[in-house]
Order: sequence, then structure tokens, then C-alpha cells
Amino acid sequence: PAHLSLDPESASSDLVLSKDQTTVKGRFKLKDRPYGPRTYPAVPHSQKQFSNYGCVVTREGFTSGKHYWEVNVERMDEWIIGVVKESVNRHDAVPLTPSQGFWTLRKWNGSVYGPEHTCSFDANLRRVGVCVDHQRGQVSFYNGDDMTHLCTAMGQFREKIYPFFLPFPQTVTKEALNLFHFKL
Repeated sequence: PAHLSLDPESASSDLVLSKDQTTVKGRFKLKDRPYGPRTYPAVPHSQKQFSNYGCVVTREGFTSGKHYWEVNVERMDEWIIGVVKESVNRHDAVPLTPSQGFWTLRKWNGSVYGPEHTCSFDANLRRVGVCVDHQRGQVSFYNGDDMTHLCTAMGQFREKIYPFFLPFPQTVTKEALNLFHFKL
């Protein structure tokens, strides 16, 4: 497997990255966040930083080829994972949808949602596999334990795309999202 590392310059100030930059978790539970829930965007440290959502992308982006990585979500109650285009809006509260450049799978309130709909499968996933075919504009999500197909999102990737991760802040974990990458 090739190494994927989280980009600290892109990480929201609400996140903590591991020293090896392969694990991310929320810094605060939502109710413990300083001054309560954010009602205005934080000032970003860099143009790459996500300032309105507690998310992060990897240093490595893709402009071609097929790529597969897995994310350990076993200890996460709620999360969003997938890919984003390089030019995605990182500073405003935009919907995390394909029309805004986000192709994601999310677990929220005990259900798992694909980019456009609720997915019908067991929401107690331990690992999620993400497979990107850049040329076909396809992002497929799999159960990383048995490779059951969860859903596929289609898009047009005319620019670099990056693996994307959002661990919800109310989640309390020792380990959050762990990454493993395989170039296909």
C-alpha cells in the first residue's frame, strides 16, 4: 500500500491529526466547544484550511488513474468521507454535495447516506473502502470487511481531487479515521 497523509494545512482548527498524519479526530465534543457551536467562520490559517467545517483532505491528490483506500470508522458514530475537487469552497457553509464538488458517503443519526440518497445496508460499518476511477468520474464506496458495494457517485473530474474526511465533533474516540491507500 502507498501512503496517504492528511494535510495539516487543510485541517480545520476543530481537528487533531496524529503525528504520522494518518489519523484524525474531533478536538471537542460539540457541547464542549469554546463559546458553543460556531455561528461564524473561523479565520483560516491558510487558503487550504477548511474554516467552516471540521474536515481535512490528504496532501496527495489525484489527476488520473484508479485509487483505492480504506478508512477505519469502527469507533465513529457519525462521519463523512469521500473526495472533493481541488477548487471546492473551503470557507463558506456550502452543501457537501456533488454540485459543490463533494462526492461523499456519510453516517448520520444511525443511517448511511450516499451523495443523493439513503443507502440500504447495515450502518454498523467497521471500515469503508473508497475506490476512485478519475477518468470515468466515478467514486464507489464499499464495506471494507467484505467488499460489499455500498453505492457509487458519478461526476466529472476536470481537476485534481482529494480524499476528504470529516469526523463529527460530538464523537468521542481514541482512534478516529485511519487511512490505508492502494494504487490500482
